[in-house]
Amino acid sequence: MTLCDTGPLYALLDAGQAQNHARCTVALAHIVLPLATTWPCFTEATYLLGRDLGYPGQEGLWQLRASGQARRHTSSHHALRFRLKSFSPCCP
Repeated sequence: MTLCDTGPLYALLDAGQAQNHARCTVALAHIVLPLATTWPCFTEATYLLGRDLGYPGQEGLWQLRASGQARRHTSSHHALRFRLKSFSPCCP
């Protein structure tokens, strides 16, 4: 599993960004799948792809998810509380 932000998800599907698309396509062949992303990143990529490429761009993102190449990570309430407790405040 490889953590993935909005930019690479977008670049994988937008061939119009030639340099970034090529880099991400090459990287995809060499990383451990699936790509793991968060709901906010997936939502942002969906919005940007829809804005710039229309439904076909959004459909490509959903196909990555359906194929198992990309997953949206969701933390449970318990896991989130544990993580928040593990941080000590930086200021008193």
